[in-house]
Amino acid sequence: MLNRCHKMEVYGLCSECQNQRRPLMPLTMARPGERLIITEMRAGRHARERLVSLGLNPGDLVEVINNNNDGRLVIGHNNTRIAIGRGIGEKILVTVEKK
Repeated sequence: MLNRCHKMEVYGLCSECQNQRRPLMPLTMARPGERLIITEMRAGRHARERLVSLGLNPGDLVEVINNNNDGRLVIGHNNTRIAIGRGIGEKILVTVEKK
C-alpha cells in the first residue's frame, strides 16, 4: 500500500527521499533522469585526462541517461551523450543538483 504522504517526483524520488540521499556519492549510484554536479574525480592521471578530454570537469552539470548495471553508464553533458565504464564511474563523485 502506498503511503499517501510519499509524493513521487518525475523520476521516483520524492523531495523527502531526495534530502535523505548522501550528499556525495559515486556516479554509479545515480538514477536515470537525475541531474548531478561533478564534485571530485578520484581517478588516476590517465583516467582524469580521459575524462577531461571528454569534456568532464569538476563543477560540470551532467544528467544520467542510462544506468542499468550492465557495465556502462550513459550521461548527458552539453548536449552530448557520453558512455563510460562502471569502474571509472565509481571514481567520479557527484552531488544531486538542488532544484
